[in-house]
Amino acid sequence: MSPRIFLVRRGMVHLIIQAAFFALCLRMAVVQCLYHEHYAALAGHMEHATVARPARRGSILDRNGHPLAVTVPAQSIWANPRAIAESERTRVAEQLGETLDLPPGFVAERLARKKYFVWIQRRVSDEQAERVHALNLPGVAFVEENTRRYPNGASLCHVLGFVGADQNGLAGLEAEYDSLLTGQPGEESVLRDGLGRRVGLSETPAKPVRHGRSLALTVDTRLQRIVEEELAELDETHRTDAVSAVVMDPWTGDVLAMAARPAFNPARFSDASVPARENRAVTVCLEPGSSFKPIVVAAALAYGVVTPETIFDCHQGRYRIGSRVLHDAHPLGRLSVRDVIAYSSNIGMAQICARMTPDDLYEALRAFGFGQRTGIEFPGESAGILHPTDRWSGLSASSLAMGQEVSVTPMQLTAAFCVFANGGWLVQPRLVLGILSNDGKTVLHQAVSPARRKILDDATARLLCNDLLAGVVERGTARRAALDGYRLAGKTGTAQIARTNVRGYEPGAYSAVFVGIVPAEAPRFVIGLMAQRPKGPSHYGGIVAAPAVARIAERMLAVRRVPRAARVVPCSVAMH
Repeated sequence: MSPRIFLVRRGMVHLIIQAAFFALCLRMAVVQCLYHEHYAALAGHMEHATVARPARRGSILDRNGHPLAVTVPAQSIWANPRAIAESERTRVAEQLGETLDLPPGFVAERLARKKYFVWIQRRVSDEQAERVHALNLPGVAFVEENTRRYPNGASLCHVLGFVGADQNGLAGLEAEYDSLLTGQPGEESVLRDGLGRRVGLSETPAKPVRHGRSLALTVDTRLQRIVEEELAELDETHRTDAVSAVVMDPWTGDVLAMAARPAFNPARFSDASVPARENRAVTVCLEPGSSFKPIVVAAALAYGVVTPETIFDCHQGRYRIGSRVLHDAHPLGRLSVRDVIAYSSNIGMAQICARMTPDDLYEALRAFGFGQRTGIEFPGESAGILHPTDRWSGLSASSLAMGQEVSVTPMQLTAAFCVFANGGWLVQPRLVLGILSNDGKTVLHQAVSPARRKILDDATARLLCNDLLAGVVERGTARRAALDGYRLAGKTGTAQIARTNVRGYEPGAYSAVFVGIVPAEAPRFVIGLMAQRPKGPSHYGGIVAAPAVARIAERMLAVRRVPRAARVVPCSVAMH
């Protein structure tokens, strides 16, 4: 190559290098001056990451601070199918399925997916997590999530409700107070290296987590346990389709216990049927039968159309009203109002009711809260059924006198009997005492006193509680509920169960009802119980429901250390 050609080529190379350097400098100037903010933001996005910080769901506690529902960390298992060799997938699937007790083929189907992430099982138990850890399987990893635990198992399940897979409330108080219990998740800014790995915390301020608040309930777990044990015994003896009970403090409206059977485990709610998950004490209404009679008598006394000594001829158990023939369970003659209640005479009640106008009777029943929701803090509460007078027939008044043509929930009926126990006040029931901090140690909001209305004068309320209703236990249909050393007042009911969407009643289908007030002289508890379709030796309220309420009352009075009176009420065999 000649020197001249060499110099030309070298000059061209230098020129190209200089042009490239100039272009590079120009591009750097453009990037630095014109696109600085764009590329700085892009670099910051690659270097910084925002990681969600989940909020911890608040706890639910009883009135004494005992935990009923809590949130704790749990391990969830996931897999990266692409990180598992084809030859290893069968072994991994079999070992995971056996350890976690999963259906055959379930894990294999998950691992067959061409993905980088698949859930195997979320929120496993600590023992399951330890066993899977010990297997040291390729492509299988863990992540920590929050899970809801119910320390008392099925206890109070219908009140508490349950949460879904994402910890959102689906039923009961978990659903009613979901926004309060859930809280608000936060965010955390972290630094990442070129491979996207976390290397530290960013100086960028994080969005703080607002953990959920906790709830303090009016329920006392000691009393709740008593109610649930007695309902289980009643169910075993009388083989009911369903049974529910409510215990209230008549002065404050506090629901001290609320239970129903069948029950379920809220941590495994999907294993239970939909009817088993219903809170029957609040959402299911039935005819109350004779347990409704004190409400009607209270109205008649308040309107002044009868006195406790007013006499009615009960016609030896058979009495015609228009086209209808009424019957009593036993042939009865002339009875005072006091005895009509004690012996639960349908015929006597029909004659008492006839002394009131339909409008007066309807307004009295509405004043006691029937045909409307009580306002308790629970989703899906039923208002029951109380038809307005323009839908009544000529026989409706006599039906209402016996607790027919009206449907009530156990909650409504128990709240109505509180009127007799507290001197005439209809008090709104409540389940929540207050709102607490997430750890349950600081009271953030105290529940206001429940609404109350004076609907009965003191004298009439005391007369019903200490005289007429006490007489039902001492000499009437609830003698099996008599207690040694405590004076129990109450009313039995044996109600036919109405057909669904068809007029009339199911043959041989009954509800056994009893509502008790104890001690009658200074009431501490009002206890309402409804047993649906008992199949044991009897279906009467005085035999099925009343003794169970008596056992509940006696055990609860012992827990509260209420002394027995010196006078002992004798127990004897009852009329039904």
